[in-house]
Order: sequence, then structure tokens, then C-alpha cells
Amino acid sequence: MEKPLVLFDYHNWSISRMLDYLVEQNVELFHQPLTSVFSSIRETFEHIYRIDQLWYSRMQGEEDSSIVRFNDPTHAKEAFNRLHEDMRLYFEKNTLENLVVYHNSTGAKFENKLEDLITHLVNHGTYHKGNVTAMLWSLGQKSSATDYIIYLREKQIAQL
Repeated sequence: MEKPLVLFDYHNWSISRMLDYLVEQNVELFHQPLTSVFSSIRETFEHIYRIDQLWYSRMQGEEDSSIVRFNDPTHAKEAFNRLHEDMRLYFEKNTLENLVVYHNSTGAKFENKLEDLITHLVNHGTYHKGNVTAMLWSLGQKSSATDYIIYLREKQIAQL
């Protein structure tokens, strides 16, 4: 599997892992009001989802302004899994070297390779999962380990 697709699988794995952790610990942490980049962990995951959806729409030559609201971490995980499965199928049907032409939020036109957009999407998600970890620590909780190396180790063990 090509590196951008491995990174995309990591992105989905790490989001699922964090959402599972929230279910295991206390679902109320998902809604707890906070003073941070976003006002709750729920809003942070909604933002990650909206941006993933926005980039997927751009990759397909469409515009997306949909708003999502998650009821709980399980609802969020289901939505991410559906979106990421659709994206994975799209990636399988397209060459990672393909140029994607899109307009940013101010209307400026850009073009980037599909593989670069995937890398950007993964990087964006990693940044905000770091926000979630900081939010959890501020609430006196630990976070789930979502480092890339842990993903690789789990994947390697699963292949044995």
C-alpha cells in the first residue's frame, strides 16, 4: 500500500481509538464544556469531520457546506467510518498523482496532487487529536495512545 493510503488508514484508526476511549471512560467527557481551541471535545471531532468531508468534496470537484452534530462518541465513530470508507473507495479508483483542482474558502483556485491532499487531511486531524488530548488532561483524564508507531505495531501484530 502506498504511503498516503497508509497514513489515511492511520488517521481513521486513531480517530476510532480516541472515540472508543471516550466511550470506555465516560461519554460525558465528550460534551464537557471547556476553554480551549474548541468549546468541547465533541466540537473538536465535529470540526475534524467537517474538514475531512470538505476535502473529500473538493477531491470530487464538489463544494460542501454541510454541518454535522454528533450525539455521542459512538455516533461520531459511525459517521467517520462511513465517510472514511467512501474516501478509501474513491482513493482506490483514482491515482494518487492525479491533480485535484479546487477553490479554497476565499474562492482562490488551487491544484494539488491527491496524495498531498491526503497528507494534509491526516496532518490536520493529528493536530486536532492533540487538542483533544490536551482537553482530556485538563479534565484530569489521560488519553488513548494514538502515535503512528503504535498503529504500525498493532498492524504488524495483526499480520502475524
